[in-house]
Amino acid sequence: MKWLLVVMLAAATASAQDLRTAGQALLDGDYAQARDLAEPATTAASAAVRAEAFRVLGLAEFGLGERDAAETALLAYLKLVPDAHLDPALYPPEMLVFFEDVRARHAGELLIVKPRPQKKKSFVLNLVPPFGQIQNGDTGRAWLFGSAELVFLSVNVTTWAMLRSDCADDLTCQHSDRSRTLRTVNLISGGLFLATWAAGVIDGFIGYPATVDERPAQRLGFVPVTGGGVATVAGHF
Repeated sequence: MKWLLVVMLAAATASAQDLRTAGQALLDGDYAQARDLAEPATTAASAAVRAEAFRVLGLAEFGLGERDAAETALLAYLKLVPDAHLDPALYPPEMLVFFEDVRARHAGELLIVKPRPQKKKSFVLNLVPPFGQIQNGDTGRAWLFGSAELVFLSVNVTTWAMLRSDCADDLTCQHSDRSRTLRTVNLISGGLFLATWAAGVIDGFIGYPATVDERPAQRLGFVPVTGGGVATVAGHF
């Protein structure tokens, strides 16, 4: 196991060194060397190293006039790093145009692999069920709380209106038996409405932390250093 680890580490260091040299060859215009050195690294275990290898390989193929091979490699790169852009200070305009053209012609494929941004959710909406459930993606609970609130509120408002028509300001009512029933139903429906609202608020806050994801997407990177390179992943885990 120890020897296997040493061999793997040596292979990774050699691959990183070759990739660093390939990147420099690309900038120097030596596209053949850049292609030959970058191609083996496209099968590296590290996604960050593979991404950098595909980038260098694709641009080198373009420099050699191999448009189809360049497109294949750059598409593989963009699938690993969908938001990547080339530095206009380092590469010629025709290379930049080709890179963006690959992105545009494969926009559908890249949209599938690109993480969808999470909509920013409102803490306040949890105070107004069923909107808290809707933003949390709990459609069934949204219907449950929304329907219950609507029914209880409708009964409460209706019985209150009937009581107003039956009773005078001094609380004397024309139909005392019916008025007592209406008052009971009014109080019960009002209590049920408040209880449903409170339960909906609690449920909204319980579901809120689990569904809100405002973390930045993980990003792959490759930093050349003396004697090799370092693969990096930025983001939250």
